[in-house]
Amino acid sequence: MNLLNYSLAALLSYLGLFAGLLLAIIAKEELKAGKKYFIITKKVIIALIFISIIFLAQLKHVLILIALLIITTSLVKYSKTELVKTHYTYLLFSAIFYLSSKRLELFAVSSSLIFLYGLPAGTLLSYKTKKEAITNILKNVVFVVIAIAIYIIF
Repeated sequence: MNLLNYSLAALLSYLGLFAGLLLAIIAKEELKAGKKYFIITKKVIIALIFISIIFLAQLKHVLILIALLIITTSLVKYSKTELVKTHYTYLLFSAIFYLSSKRLELFAVSSSLIFLYGLPAGTLLSYKTKKEAITNILKNVVFVVIAIAIYIIF
């Protein structure tokens, strides 16, 4: 896979956060009632990402991902705000994104699931003003930067 395709896939995966913000703007009245379902959806999608990687990845990558999962789970568990949880999760996603790029079918599944994770995550980040929501979402652009940097380095 070349750098351009990889970079565009990373950018499209990241745009799930903006799609979640758009969803929150369109359906403002549903935000409070759906908050618990958005949280559950995020957890289910993270589980699906790890399950798909375990089934499709090579053993050496699975051990790295299990270590990353344990570290990220503990960081997310003890984080106080949704913004910090999303930052940690997207840092993990940048490593997963790179590791999955070695196999095309795994790459397609993981990048799609990262996009889908962005829908409830972007919605949960939009509980304040639009300006704060966009700022919070833009803070997660580090996912794209790190994913591309890892690809270039390795």
